[in-house]
Amino acid sequence: MISSLDGRLQIERYSKLYNVENQDLALKIYLDLGKKIDSDAWMIGKGTVKSMGLNDIFKTETNIAATDFSPFVVEKNSDQFCVIFDAKGKVRFPENTFMKDNIIVVLSESVTVDYLDFLKNMGISYLFAGKDGYDLNIAMNTLYNHFGIRRVRLEGGGILNGTFLKAG
Repeated sequence: MISSLDGRLQIERYSKLYNVENQDLALKIYLDLGKKIDSDAWMIGKGTVKSMGLNDIFKTETNIAATDFSPFVVEKNSDQFCVIFDAKGKVRFPENTFMKDNIIVVLSESVTVDYLDFLKNMGISYLFAGKDGYDLNIAMNTLYNHFGIRRVRLEGGGILNGTFLKAG
């Protein structure tokens, strides 16, 4: 996780690097280090996804709540997974990868059938993490048991980071 000394999570609010021409240097170093860490997946929250350009919101047609909370697993065809916590099922993904990695969406039990159908049609894997979508024991066990994920890089969002810190 990259963070500033004052705890700010928004990159656009960071101070400029001192005496450096390439202001993208810190991000480049961070991304390069991420590639060197032996992980099966990287994990972010919905707010981080939005800040990275996925702003389209899924609009449900029927508001019918899901009743089947089984994980949906799509065959992986990337080096890693990108695990995205989107409890209410709001992100409208344009494709089944994010930054070239297959997406797994972590959902709550309040998501709609329309959203699950959207994810299936897009070829996007998903799992449920309890009623609120943030039961980390369920999420991590499902990632291990159904997707073979052993090591994850937690890359942020304040809410997601705080949830992991609170869980110990």
